[in-house]
Amino acid sequence: MTTTPATRDDLREVCAAWMFLDVDFEQVINVAELLLAEGDQAPAIVEIASLYPEAFSVDRQLVVSRAMHSIGYPDLVVGSETLEILALRRKCAEYLSGNLSLRGLARWAHSNMGHSGPTFAQPLVELEDRYQRAELPANISPDDGFTLEQSLHISQYLTDTPGLGLHDLEAVGQLHARDFLRLTHHL
Repeated sequence: MTTTPATRDDLREVCAAWMFLDVDFEQVINVAELLLAEGDQAPAIVEIASLYPEAFSVDRQLVVSRAMHSIGYPDLVVGSETLEILALRRKCAEYLSGNLSLRGLARWAHSNMGHSGPTFAQPLVELEDRYQRAELPANISPDDGFTLEQSLHISQYLTDTPGLGLHDLEAVGQLHARDFLRLTHHL
């Protein structure tokens, strides 16, 4: 089994997911270790990779903050739109990879961003409302036209938002084109 190389954007996204309380710190360490194994020897990446997952939260936050600055990213601030974009991007990528259902993604957006949250999350928040009102079946087939249409919107969101942290944009483009063809076939 081959693994896709990690990027600094991946590190930024997993740090955002950690700050959003969506992943444990061990995943942040794992991405830093992948970067090290691929030859990225930036001191901040070495520092993250050398932390214990059980390190105090304040220590982890300071290390992440230093790392973001040293590799050229602004600090990730709790409650900021940047943090929300990165967290949603990570969940969207999880959905597109097949590791999260459309309902799971909508439920996550509803729970974590809500109706008063950022505009870019509202289509998913409203989708969860439709699920809750039973306007949509709980388990929609991945080949259903509605699901494919949502996949198109989600892949377009990933393409259009800053801080692309998917392993490469080509994968998104291929997914987008494949789903577009499947969607038009079903219509």
